[in-house]
Parts: sequence; structure tokens; C-alpha cells
Amino acid sequence: AAGSSCSPRLFGKVLGIDDASNRYVIDTINAMRLALPEGNLRPYEPTGPSESGGFHFAWPTNAVDAAHFAAEAAQELATNGHCVVQLFAEEGSFDKAFQESSSPLLKYRSLRKELEAAYLGRGVASKAAWLEALAEEKEEIVTSLDEFDLILSQFTKLMVPLAPCSLDFVPYS
Repeated sequence: AAGSSCSPRLFGKVLGIDDASNRYVIDTINAMRLALPEGNLRPYEPTGPSESGGFHFAWPTNAVDAAHFAAEAAQELATNGHCVVQLFAEEGSFDKAFQESSSPLLKYRSLRKELEAAYLGRGVASKAAWLEALAEEKEEIVTSLDEFDLILSQFTKLMVPLAPCSLDFVPYS
């Protein structure tokens, strides 16, 4: 969590300490990278998505955080049926992914009934488009849509072991 007395409150994750300047390197949720002195940092606990821009959890930065994140996200999904996760991405990535997902080359279709719960969860009325290849199988992440496909694949890998007991369904992966 980061905030500066010279700027509005900013929220982000600590990536590490820059040894040369002895400042904390922060990635903010606004896609900025800052180097701040320790005195400008404050812990931040998400208040949930009820406030504008709120979220339940930030995307994990390492394996230890990922295990905790998975357990907490599964609990939130089981309790409330949804979970808002704050991602960290380069500026413009969300807009680019939206534009890429609107391409006429992607054909959106309803899934077969027997696949709906495994891919989308129960009680969801949505359509899906199949990408050319999974981002995790590509040698290089080329598009913003690939970047978010990779994140969703990672999320699925985190949820698969927890879903049968916590969420009462088996996701396909």
C-alpha cells in the first residue's frame, strides 16, 4: 500500500526495495511504478467492492501469497457468490483487452449445458469465445487479451483443488 503526502492516496503492492535509493518500489493500481521512502507507506486493507473502485483481494505476487489468496477467494466465492480481484497491469491494458475481445474474429457462443458449470459456474447466462491458443502455451505473450487469459488460467489453477469442497463443483482446467 502506498500513499504520498505530495500526491493523492495511491494504492499498490510493494515489489521490493531499491538498494541504491533505499526506497520501496511500488506498482500502483493505476499502472504507475513509484519509488517511495518507508515513511510514505501505509498498510491497506481492502474494504470490499461496495465502495467505488473497491475490491476483496489484490492479485498475489508470490507463491506464499497465492496460497492464502486462493483460500480467501474460495471462501468469498462460497459465501457471497462473487469475488472482486484487483489486478496490476500496464497502463491501457484493460482498454486494449476490451478492444481485442470485441474483434469480429472472436465468435461468442453459448456453451453446451454440460460444460457451463465447469467453465462459468452454476446459474450463469453468458457466452464464451475460444481463443486461438491458450496464453500459457505461447512462447510469448503478445496481446493484452493473452495477458488476462494467463491470469485467468492461473486463477483456475489456484481454484481447482479447492472448488470441489469449497464451491461444490469441479471446474474444468
